[in-house]
Amino acid sequence: MRIVHGDQIEEKIRIHQHRQGMFRYRTVAAGEPGTPGNFILEMVRTTDDFFSPRHKHNFDQFRYQLEGEFDFDRNGKMTPGIIGYFPEGTPYGPQSSSVSSLTLVLQFGGASGNGYMTQEQMEAGTAELKKHGTFEKGVFRRNEGEEGKRNVDGYQAVWEHVNKRPMTYPAPRYHEPIMMSPEHFDWVPVEGVPGVCEKLMGVFTERSCEARFLRLAAGQDAGTRAQGLLRAHRRRAGRRPSLSPLHHGVLRTRRRNRLRGRHADRDLGFRAAQARHAGALRHRGGITRASIAVRFVSARRRK
Repeated sequence: MRIVHGDQIEEKIRIHQHRQGMFRYRTVAAGEPGTPGNFILEMVRTTDDFFSPRHKHNFDQFRYQLEGEFDFDRNGKMTPGIIGYFPEGTPYGPQSSSVSSLTLVLQFGGASGNGYMTQEQMEAGTAELKKHGTFEKGVFRRNEGEEGKRNVDGYQAVWEHVNKRPMTYPAPRYHEPIMMSPEHFDWVPVEGVPGVCEKLMGVFTERSCEARFLRLAAGQDAGTRAQGLLRAHRRRAGRRPSLSPLHHGVLRTRRRNRLRGRHADRDLGFRAAQARHAGALRHRGGITRASIAVRFVSARRRK
């Protein structure tokens, strides 16, 4: 278990960016490069000129809106408190913002087994491609005479350059992104873990990828409750006790004032837990199936 305070992480500027707009980020947690279950968890601040064309991913993504808003055109808007699941292979957008925006973003390899390209690979690939063309509003436009398709989605162009092969998108499991309003869900006590309640947002794909909020009673500590929460999760999922965590990242916000009503869900910490079966559960092409649980942890405080 690793406890991470977001305000103690250095904020960086992404110099070689394949989308339009200024991009500041804090890397909270990251997975194992080159594996199907690789992931990255970031706090991302974008400016009011951000723009991304309608596109899709070959990986899965969760977004939790902390400040500002994002407009996804026909797919709706994300305002503070909204959590969105953007499945691999599902088109969405275009995406824009007219205000500064702060978002907690988890990106990870999906059920297709394509994995997730590291940020270092992405930035290096973007820098190299700039020698052969330009990125305009999220689209890579090759220079005249350069080999390859003239106009390509920015991320796809970088991925293909890094991996030296065409990108094949997985067939969409969902027709559109799933936007969720946590304030409309009820808190439910977690069996076997006193002082903890949860809001289950959903379970997705054959990998049982979960998103849920956790609320700790006053005086409870996320670290001391971690093993109890993991055991409760295993019981619900029917998994063997031999399941061991590969990585746990916890982000906890520190606020002096107690939040009430729908704003209570914004007093959050975030836990991205990735676990793998000890035995070899076969996935496509012999890839061991990974299970990812996304949890938001909030501690109720007394004045």
